[in-house]
Amino acid sequence: MISTIVVPLDGSALAARAVPFAVHLAARTKGELVLLRATQHVNPVFVPHPEALVAAASHEQVAQREAAADRWELAQSLRDQELVVHVALAAGVPELAILDAVRTRPASLIVMATHGEGGLGRMIYGSAAVEVLRHTPVPVLLVPAACDHRWPEMGPLRVLVPLDGSALAETILDPIGALTGVLNIELHILRVVPTVGRKASATRDIAQTYRELARRRLAALSISASTHIVIGDPAESIDTVARRLEVDVIAMATHGRTGLARVVLGSVAEQTLHRARVPLLLVRPPLDRLVSESPADSGITPAESRPA
Repeated sequence: MISTIVVPLDGSALAARAVPFAVHLAARTKGELVLLRATQHVNPVFVPHPEALVAAASHEQVAQREAAADRWELAQSLRDQELVVHVALAAGVPELAILDAVRTRPASLIVMATHGEGGLGRMIYGSAAVEVLRHTPVPVLLVPAACDHRWPEMGPLRVLVPLDGSALAETILDPIGALTGVLNIELHILRVVPTVGRKASATRDIAQTYRELARRRLAALSISASTHIVIGDPAESIDTVARRLEVDVIAMATHGRTGLARVVLGSVAEQTLHRARVPLLLVRPPLDRLVSESPADSGITPAESRPA
């Protein structure tokens, strides 16, 4: 259940693109919104003269007042839609402010844009994104700068879940299963089998075996979904299937031993974010799962356990 959604904002229009998606989820799950604005502390080390320090401090105070006014105005407009909205201002390192807000609220989801003119908006290609995704205990919904999609007001939310055959990648199914209880979701499972280093017959065998494994896993979670098996390049296949099915969100686990599960720091994630026109829901598996999984646990062949 989504109880509290943290929405980091930096004052830019690009960062604000995350707001409609957070509002959509809050309205349908009866969750609360926390509009978070972080401002950096003035660092005297980089200020050459006392007069400059005073000017910098004054500028910081003005920025904080303007940030507060912007957030309160946005919050009031959302409250007019009968949503519960809180405004949070934090000084310091943006990623630490986000993680602290998640812990203290406590939050169950972060919704944020991947680019912006400054601060929290430049997320996925900067250190802030890596730190948030590495340490956050809650899912993160990332809205790419190229996202030109809007979620439907009526009808189901179409979700594409790419898997790589590992148990860690399949940890995304647990939060997706929980969401199906509160959201109208049309779920599509995508298994991409790379052809690198394999014979065509072996690739087809992997695809056929995984279809049965996926059916059993989904049945155990009481999840109804369509299963798609594609042979080819992972990132390209994800984009192609997402566009063909006209999905509204792509959901992945953020760590794993192979392929698509290694999304945060891997090339598949970067390529998917470059191509995606819809938000990405990223979930970090529990630490014990990251430590304990072995290739034997993942239900895949030893060849698949090696990084592509």
